[in-house]
Amino acid sequence: MSTRATYGFERDGIKTVFYVHCDGYPEGAAVKFGDSLGRPEGEGFAESFMRANVGAEFTESHEIHGDTEYRYQVKEKWERNESFGAVQVLEITATKRGGDWKYPTWNEFFKGSVLDFVAKYSK
Repeated sequence: MSTRATYGFERDGIKTVFYVHCDGYPEGAAVKFGDSLGRPEGEGFAESFMRANVGAEFTESHEIHGDTEYRYQVKEKWERNESFGAVQVLEITATKRGGDWKYPTWNEFFKGSVLDFVAKYSK
């Protein structure tokens, strides 16, 4: 059985969401995010995610898919760092479906950096 998930990205007020049909559990998502790191200069994380994950399909929103078990939301932002100047930070909020399928609840199970998510859930 496939574990479906949606992956949302926000950068400079622009929101992009992808639907992926399989491997949406945290360990699978960690691979998808890990494969998306180290992108070319100037490319956003959503673009890198799309290039690294061939099965990622553009979609309207997280809510439009009633068959997903996980939702991942990544926010790209810049922060000042005394040593490096401005550095990009990728923050992720990960939620899992709870309740029943008709009236789901979304329970947060991780909030932090994408790097920490990848480190925690990589096999």
